Amino acid sequence: MDSPPLVHTETRTRTEPIRGTVVDSRQNLADYVDQLEAAVGEFQGGGYTYEDDIQNTSLQGILESVQWSIDPGNVDSIAYEATFQVGRGVMEARATNRRNPTYNASMPVMLRLDGEDLPGMRSYEVQKSIGVEPKGVFDRSTAENNDIIVEEGEQTVVVFEGTLTGSASTREAKDDTLRALSPTSQPVTLETKFPGYSLDGFVTDYTSRQRSDMGTERHDYRIQFTEGDKA
Repeated sequence: MDSPPLVHTETRTRTEPIRGTVVDSRQNLADYVDQLEAAVGEFQGGGYTYEDDIQNTSLQGILESVQWSIDPGNVDSIAYEATFQVGRGVMEARATNRRNPTYNASMPVMLRLDGEDLPGMRSYEVQKSIGVEPKGVFDRSTAENNDIIVEEGEQTVVVFEGTLTGSASTREAKDDTLRALSPTSQPVTLETKFPGYSLDGFVTDYTSRQRSDMGTERHDYRIQFTEGDKA
């Protein structure tokens, strides 16, 4: 007797990138990025509805990540990018957890880490994400019918690039101080001028490079900070 054929169906997935720029007062921008970050969480319930006015379509799905950045030359605007996983959320539904930051106009630098100012901002971005996995539903072949479950919890990562100037000894001393923060056995606090909140976590990467430009010596550095406890 012949055996029936085995049929393997691959789960079809679909993500929608969402990008934009917002121009407003710094406090209103702080409120806006706070809302963006709060929307990415483990308790989205059935998910959100994404409406595309250009294509005149709407999709149900889960916000998997959002990233925003600020340009040192234009601090009255932010650029953002979100990843929207199409499907039906299979999550508990809870209210979003806002930080409600206040823009810290008196802070002389954009970021301060464990009491150390991070000078010379060249780039600054924040990403909030969760890990999700779409699960295909029997006899349904489109991404819109997938169930989406949470695989990993919330993670917030801050990446900052800056420049150290001054004498060689001053630059090297500051570079050594920042390098000593990666890694630490205990969490450190990251204070932000914008949006104005503070985060506790760990420096997960630090690199620097000495450079010379038209006879001027400097150190360019990049620091990555992850909120939360060590894995």
